[in-house]
Amino acid sequence: MQATSAQILNWQLLLIVGLPTITVLCSMLFSFSNNNATNQNLIQLRNELGQSRTEVSGKLDMLTGKVAELSDRVTHIEARLHM
Repeated sequence: MQATSAQILNWQLLLIVGLPTITVLCSMLFSFSNNNATNQNLIQLRNELGQSRTEVSGKLDMLTGKVAELSDRVTHIEARLHM
């Protein structure tokens, strides 16, 4: 009877120690995979923001060129009208 009692205690000890350990390991694995997904989303967002900044910069350069062109036209018209 004592052998059976010792086996139950060993099984209980395994359950008491093993279950929390497995739970902690599973949560660490879940947290790690969640962090990887978050990192991927941040990398994608950073790339999209970089593309947007490049597009805005290109449009701003085009707008600056148009303003310079208008300024040249006004200067030319003023020169013709002797202003």
